[in-house]
Amino acid sequence: MIAAVGAMGIVAALVVGGLALQGLQDAGEARRTTGSVGAALSHVQEMEYRGADISGWQVAYAWDARRTTPLQAVDASSGNRAGFLLSGEELKKLLADVPASALTPTEQEYFSAIVDAWERFFQYDEQVVALYRQNTSASMDAADDLILGDSYDVFYEVLEETAKLKESLQQREREATEAADGQQSTTTFIMIAATALGALLVLAVSVAVTRRITRPLLGHVS
Repeated sequence: MIAAVGAMGIVAALVVGGLALQGLQDAGEARRTTGSVGAALSHVQEMEYRGADISGWQVAYAWDARRTTPLQAVDASSGNRAGFLLSGEELKKLLADVPASALTPTEQEYFSAIVDAWERFFQYDEQVVALYRQNTSASMDAADDLILGDSYDVFYEVLEETAKLKESLQQREREATEAADGQQSTTTFIMIAATALGALLVLAVSVAVTRRITRPLLGHVS
């Protein structure tokens, strides 16, 4: 019977340990999901910033075409044009670094639409530059119309698809965080309950052993 007490203690410890290990594994998986989604979300938020930056630089160099000359405005060494080109390169690197494996199929569709829209945007920008380089009033008007027309329409597509991707990632990040927190709470509760149950089992066996030992002694004394 004494051995039974020890055995019950060992069983209780194994149960608690097993439940704790499983709970920690589940919580760890949820945390990893939160981390990967968070990394993708960080990239998307940076994409938003770069998008606004690029749009601002484009408007600025278009204004330079009126303020100075079209040729000066689109010169790569000109301040606003240089800023546009630099931001464009940084955006392209950012798009290449987005962890696509962390995206759901729907999110990958959003991302593909974003990449496609940016490619068309930069193609329009090349047309804008070509028009400014013609250095005529008519070509300058045509360049301005392209920026405010087709180019802006594509940029608006970028904004829409980026907003969809960001919203989806934010929702998944919230869900993953809640799942991780919930799993942690569940694991803690199970460990406490299993520990208490194990203690009760050991106590019950101990009482039974004590009675078995003391009963003959009491009878002998009587």
